[in-house]
Amino acid sequence: MMETRILIVDDDPTLVRQLRALFRPQGYAVDAVRSGNAAIARIGRRDYSLALVDPGSRASHGVALAREIHEACPDT
Repeated sequence: MMETRILIVDDDPTLVRQLRALFRPQGYAVDAVRSGNAAIARIGRRDYSLALVDPGSRASHGVALAREIHEACPDT
């Protein structure tokens, strides 16, 4: 069985901690990165069930990154 893994792309460490605290007790594996480039690199190495992207982030280029993730990994 594949582990359910979530990728968080956000440069706010407080939000990342809160999301980890929410998802980990539910049994999800959680990875976090601060930039779009790091997210694309991580997506290329692992399978994710969900990617949470800050749509307004300059560091990750929010909406454009979400589209790029979807194109690279439609199941994410």
